[in-house]
Amino acid sequence: MLAFCHMAGEYDHLLRVQMADMKRYDDFYKRLVNSVPGGLIGVTSSFPMEDIKYTTALSIAP
Repeated sequence: MLAFCHMAGEYDHLLRVQMADMKRYDDFYKRLVNSVPGGLIGVTSSFPMEDIKYTTALSIAP
C-alpha cells in the first residue's frame, strides 16, 4: 500500500496500491472487499493512464 487517505467530496477514502499485474490487483481487491464484515457498498476503482509527474520530495521554500 502506497497511501490511504480520508477524502472530502464524492469519495470517502483513497487507497493507492501498486501491483505487479491485474491478476494480483484482482486478488487484493477481492480480499479487501471480503474482509469487511457485512461487505462494502459502492466500491469504485480507477487506474491512471499515465503519470505526468510523481514525486515524494517536498519543495522547501527559503
